[in-house]
Amino acid sequence: MRKKQLRTVTTVIYICMLCNLVINLVFDMITKYTVNNLDTIPFWLEDSSHRVSLYTYNLFVFLLFYYLISYIRVLIKSIQIKIFLLLPIVISLITSVFGGIYYVVVSDAKYSLGPVININYVSCMFYIVCMIVLCLKHWRVIDKNRRNGIIRSMVLVTMRCILQFVFPTVLISGFFDTLVMFNIFLSLEDPGEYVDMQTKLVNQYGFYKVLEDKMLEHKEIVILTAFVIEVDQGKKDHFMMIVDKAFRDEFNKGIYRSSESSVSLIISGKSKHLDKLTTRYHDCMFRLAFENNIQLEWKNRECNSDQVNAKTIIDEIIEIHNDIVEQQFYIDQSTGVKNRNAYNKKIQLFNQKQQEIEKLWCLLIDVNHLKNVNDTLGHEKGDELIRLTAMILARTLKGFGEIYRYGGDEFVVFLENINTMQLINVLETIENDRLLNSTDEIKVDFAIGYAKWNNNEDRYIEDLVRRADRNMYAIKKNMKNIEQM
Repeated sequence: MRKKQLRTVTTVIYICMLCNLVINLVFDMITKYTVNNLDTIPFWLEDSSHRVSLYTYNLFVFLLFYYLISYIRVLIKSIQIKIFLLLPIVISLITSVFGGIYYVVVSDAKYSLGPVININYVSCMFYIVCMIVLCLKHWRVIDKNRRNGIIRSMVLVTMRCILQFVFPTVLISGFFDTLVMFNIFLSLEDPGEYVDMQTKLVNQYGFYKVLEDKMLEHKEIVILTAFVIEVDQGKKDHFMMIVDKAFRDEFNKGIYRSSESSVSLIISGKSKHLDKLTTRYHDCMFRLAFENNIQLEWKNRECNSDQVNAKTIIDEIIEIHNDIVEQQFYIDQSTGVKNRNAYNKKIQLFNQKQQEIEKLWCLLIDVNHLKNVNDTLGHEKGDELIRLTAMILARTLKGFGEIYRYGGDEFVVFLENINTMQLINVLETIENDRLLNSTDEIKVDFAIGYAKWNNNEDRYIEDLVRRADRNMYAIKKNMKNIEQM
């Protein structure tokens, strides 16, 4: 399994800080040796290593400042402010290359002074002050759990500058910078926060972070989200890992687990080949779904960063996910009509408002000859007969009532606010559709019993269902007698 890396601005800056720290530590050690052996070390070696050490010392604070800007999502649009913020680090670079530097001997130790040291210290203090102002201004925006990490980083880097200034002969900047990096890693940049433990994909929190970055970088983006329709959680997780590997191999692009049941891709809305990319991603996803016997729902979301934010998009994905979960819980997967769970819920709702019931009919439908079809043609044909029955009922009763799969070959329908004449028309429509869908191989046949709510006879809705059930069995018995004649 390839290591997942979150591609955000903060992560890139963090990596730059880490590289800068390594360079600073190396040149700190070189400087520590050369500054105390000026008589034997070539001047150019000591001078260049000292300048690199001082500048990387300053550059670390600058990168920490920009890490903080990116972390709290402050977007600097003004060119003048950008130039103002970059000016100290640029001046420090020029000074570190061309500025003067000289050495002072104190108690058998040496340290450096001059414009290079002064400018770098002033630059460091400038960015520390900017960080303090930034934190105070955007304090409420910063996540409560992350504030301590930010404060610790600022305290450590401030202590480092003060102590280095007070004790110039002791090179302690590398020690404090290392502490800052560990602090950021543990409190702000912990990669474990972004990994879904089941699939090892970038999780919803990581998706949110990347989405925020993309919306700052691009005004228009497109989010392609595939919702996995699968009850078995293990199979769902395995499929997501297959998709992630395929996308990395074929497109060099990782996916994000944007919810428990979905994976998402983020692409720029201004991409020249957006339509082709979208089609390729769709084709790959549905091919994988077909190969793994998985059902998908695909949603494309075009986003304008001026109109929506990352949280709104996450909320939309969660809402769709919740609808799918509810659908899986209340829908019979074989026929597509509502299942026994939905039926029980409907019964509870009816019983809670039974005083308000005026015109309510219950239809109970039982499939005929199912056992004979199973025995002679096989259970697959028997299942097909049940699906055909559900399809007929769903088509003819659309707009009148909801169909529930009550048992293996039984369906219940509740029709509200219709009169007897309307019920007769509905039954005739069902019978006509039944005849149209019957074939020589499979004859669609079922018995329908019905009953109307009666305040005198029915105390609960279950009483109404039982009366419809009795009527259905009476009709079924009569149909058998006719067939035997």
